[in-house]
This record gives sequence, C-alpha cells and structure tokens, in this order.
Amino acid sequence: MSASGKKVLIVEDGEALNRMIQFLLMSKGYLIEYAHNGIEAMAILEKTRPDAIILDLMMPEMDGYELCERLKKNKQYKETPIIILSSLEACRHGNILKSMGASDYIEKPFTSSDLLEKVSTALASSVN
Repeated sequence: MSASGKKVLIVEDGEALNRMIQFLLMSKGYLIEYAHNGIEAMAILEKTRPDAIILDLMMPEMDGYELCERLKKNKQYKETPIIILSSLEACRHGNILKSMGASDYIEKPFTSSDLLEKVSTALASSVN
C-alpha cells in the first residue's frame, strides 16, 4: 500500500521521539498529525480522521489506555488501526491491548524499519 496521502496521528509525550517518528513517516509520504497526550489527540480527532494512530501508553492528562478504550467504543474510530508504542514489555501488555482493540504493539526501543512495517501492515489491513 502506498503511504502517499495516508494520514497518521502520533500520540507521544516524548518530544524527541515524537519528532523522530514524524520525520520518519513524512519521509515515506505519510501525512502527519501529532499530539502529546490523549486530550490533545481527542481535540485533533474532532477535526480530522486519521487512517492509523500510533499511541504511547504512559502520558500525562489522558493516557494511552484510556484513549484506546474511548476510540474503540466510538463508532467513527472503531475500525481505525491503533499501534501501541511503549516501553512496557510486549509479552505482558500486548495481549491486553489487543483485547482492547489495538492492532499491534511496538516495544521501545524499536527500529525504524519495524515501525514502518507495522504502520504499513496496519493500513493494508484497515477497512477505513
């Protein structure tokens, strides 16, 4: 699937990591929106609909768990792929998050190629 025109929302409170992910995805043709917490993400989601969401779990204000649950209960975002990005161990939290509706899980630190592959796979399997 071509990245051209596909919009990805990055929700990550770490400024350096947020910028690195933005740069990486933009260099591959993705359109980017970004937020630093769940509350900012909800405000962005009122104005635009991303094709996929990359979501950190541990953030101030509204964390990734709460945002993921809210989105999966919302008809408009129920089918939007959510890729969890966290330093928490995938083996402990990945299954819980997938049961909440997350599409995939990436454990920090990660490689650029792993992130790009997960985003591409999520978008390819999306029904949006």
